[in-house]
Amino acid sequence: MKFLDKLGLVIFSILVLILSVIALGVTTGWIALTSIVAILKYVVANDVPTKIAIITSIVLGVYALKCIFFNSFSGSSKDGKDSILLESENGKLLVSKDTIENITNTVIKKFDTEADIVVVTGHMHQSIENELEGVTFVYNPFYEVTNSIASLWFAKEHLDSKDVVLIDGDIVMSEKLVEEVVCQPVDRPTVLVDSSIKTDGDYNVEVSGDRVLVMSKDLDSYFGEYAGLSKLDQK
Repeated sequence: MKFLDKLGLVIFSILVLILSVIALGVTTGWIALTSIVAILKYVVANDVPTKIAIITSIVLGVYALKCIFFNSFSGSSKDGKDSILLESENGKLLVSKDTIENITNTVIKKFDTEADIVVVTGHMHQSIENELEGVTFVYNPFYEVTNSIASLWFAKEHLDSKDVVLIDGDIVMSEKLVEEVVCQPVDRPTVLVDSSIKTDGDYNVEVSGDRVLVMSKDLDSYFGEYAGLSKLDQK
C-alpha cells in the first residue's frame, strides 16, 4: 500500500470514528443536538471553515470512489505480461505461472493425488486467478489491512478436512520437502521451525521439548523462526 493510500485510510478511519462517537453521543443524550447544530451553523457562516469542509469532503469522496471502483485494478499494467505473476523492480522474473502450476499440479499431486489445493488471494487476485488452473481460489477483500489469519478465516470452510497443510505464499521448497513433510499425515498439529535463526527473526517460536509454547513477533528469545508451514489434524 502506498504512503498516500495509508494516510488517506488513517484519516478516513479517524473521521468515521469521530462521526460514530458523535452519533452515539447524540443518540444516548451525552451530546446535545443543539451543540451539533451550532457547530454546523458556525462552519456555514464562516468562509474559512466552509472551504475546509468542502475540500475535505471532496478529497474523502474521491478517496472513497478510488477504494470502491479502482482498487481491484491496481497493478493492472502487469496483466499484459503473459505468465508473469511476480517480478522484481528491475523486471527480473521471480514467480511465473509455470512455477506455481508445477508445484501444485506436478509436485504436490505426485505424492498426494487427492490433494485439494486452495489459494487465498489478495493483491492482483484477478491476474492470478486468470492464470492458474487446477486450484480453488478464495479472495480476501481486506488484504491491504489484514494479515494471514484473516485470509485463513476466509478459507475456513476448507479447513474441515482430514489433513490440512498451511503454507505461506512466499515459501519456496524442494520436491523432497514436499514429499517428506507436506504430503505426510500427522497425528497432532505440527509447525515447521528454522532453529538456525536465533536473532532478527520475523515470526518466532518458543518450544518446550517437542511442543510449541508460543508464536509471536514480540519474543526477545526463542527457539527459532517460523518457517511458514503448519500442519493440522482433524481433531
